[in-house]
Amino acid sequence: MTVTRSEQKPDDLSASGKRELQTFKALRHRNYRLLWISLIVSAIGTWIQIVAQSLLVLDITHNSAPALGAVSLAQAASFFLFALIGGSIADRTDKRRFLLITQSLSMLLAFLLGILTITGMIQVWMIVVLAFCSGTILSFDQPTRSSLVPILVPQEDLMNAISLQAIVFNGSAFIGPTLAGLSLGLFDLLGKQAGLHVNHLGYAGNFFLNGISFFGVLFVLYRLRLPEADVQASTERRGPLLSSIRSSLGVVKRDAVLPWVLSGYGALLFFGPSTSLILPIFARQILHLTAFELGLLFSASGLGIILGALIVASLGDIKYKGVLLLAAFLLWSGR
Repeated sequence: MTVTRSEQKPDDLSASGKRELQTFKALRHRNYRLLWISLIVSAIGTWIQIVAQSLLVLDITHNSAPALGAVSLAQAASFFLFALIGGSIADRTDKRRFLLITQSLSMLLAFLLGILTITGMIQVWMIVVLAFCSGTILSFDQPTRSSLVPILVPQEDLMNAISLQAIVFNGSAFIGPTLAGLSLGLFDLLGKQAGLHVNHLGYAGNFFLNGISFFGVLFVLYRLRLPEADVQASTERRGPLLSSIRSSLGVVKRDAVLPWVLSGYGALLFFGPSTSLILPIFARQILHLTAFELGLLFSASGLGIILGALIVASLGDIKYKGVLLLAAFLLWSGR
């Protein structure tokens, strides 16, 4: 049965007529709910790959921190380079079809990394190149996903839907890293029992798991049918790409608040990943932890993110968003 967006009325999720939790009210809308669930599965797969990839780099470089930093830098640099272009394209394209392309490419990168690893061909420079490609795809995928949300939910549930979006990737950090540690050990154990003498089998298995996790998102996107008016509105915005980018920068420049918000968010994106980057090295060289124990460290951070996102989602469209954002920045910077 094809998934279509009907009128902006939520379907009835509770036959008993009980009042739904305010925290999850955006999930009343079927299209958004299906996409949200599939994205959680995919994000868990992404976190499984993040942990496995960090440990793989440390293994093949004998715990080289610069090598791990190079991988992280490649992904972050590509995202920043193409973010403006990605945002402009997201406003002027069929979002469903474009997401099918970006998600398919991300899936292929995960499978390619798994193949290179299981065949023993993997080298650090290959991981750096794949990380750069992954960041480039993400710079187009992320704004397109964000711009799809207002189409799937009405205005009154938009704030809640945006808060729930934060749970998708950041909240999956609670489950994904733990599963990564477990699956690393499980794949290696199964390989030994089967008599397979393959280096890095556990890492390759985790990369393949990430590739498989994209199937759900691709299926939902394939079945999703957006109203013709929304598709036409996006395609009608087409024009010179550079003109669109200049127009976007002009909007930011004229606004009194946006430059400060974007600067703060940019600083968060630039300095924030440093803790995730240092964590595998700290766990390996100082704490001498196993892959599963490293997964638990990542998951502890993910649990805090889940709790924070749920609190924000339950608050709804509150009045003092700026004060709350400032408090969150101050708390985060004091870690």
